[in-house]
Amino acid sequence: MKDWSSRIARARNLVFASDRAWADILEEKEPPAGIFLEYVLPMAAVPAAAHLLGFWYYGFFSTIFRAFLWLGLAVSGVWLTAKVIYYSSPHFNSITDEIRSYQLAAYSYTPFFAAGVAYIFPFLSLFVFLGGLYGVRLLSKGLPLLMETPADRQSGFVLAAGASMVAVMLLVAHLTGGIFWPSKP
Repeated sequence: MKDWSSRIARARNLVFASDRAWADILEEKEPPAGIFLEYVLPMAAVPAAAHLLGFWYYGFFSTIFRAFLWLGLAVSGVWLTAKVIYYSSPHFNSITDEIRSYQLAAYSYTPFFAAGVAYIFPFLSLFVFLGGLYGVRLLSKGLPLLMETPADRQSGFVLAAGASMVAVMLLVAHLTGGIFWPSKP
C-alpha cells in the first residue's frame, strides 16, 4: 500500500463495504511495522495536518506542538488497542495472532482518521469523535473474521477492545483541543 489511491480505496471500502474489506485484509500478511508505516502513520497524518490548519489561532508553536501530539497519541493509541486485542484474545476463546491484532486495530481506526479532516473547522471536532465511534462498529464486524471469536464471546471482546478505542479517542481529543468547540487557552 504505497500510494494514496490504495489507502483511500481501503478506507472507502472499510467505511462503505466493510465485510468485503475485512475479507481482503484477512488474506494479507503484512507485519505490524509495515501496517504502521504504510497505513496508520499516513492516515493519522491527515487529521494532524487538518489540526494544524484549523487550530492556528492557538499560536504557531502551540499549534505545531498539538498537531505532532495528535499524531503521536493517535499512533500510540492504535498500538495500545492492538495490544489489548492481542492479550485479551485468549480470554475470549479467540486466536492469538499479533498480525491480525494489529490489522484489526489499525483498520478499525480508519473512520477516526478520515473524520479528522473536520479539524480544519474546529467547531466540527465532534464529528471526529463520532467517526471514531463508527470505528468501534468496524471493530465489531472485523473481530469474528480476523480473530475467529465465537459468537457467544464477541460482545465482551468488542466491549474490551472498543473501550480502549474510546479511551484513546477521548484522551487524544482532550489533550489536543477538545471534542466540542475548543476554547482558546
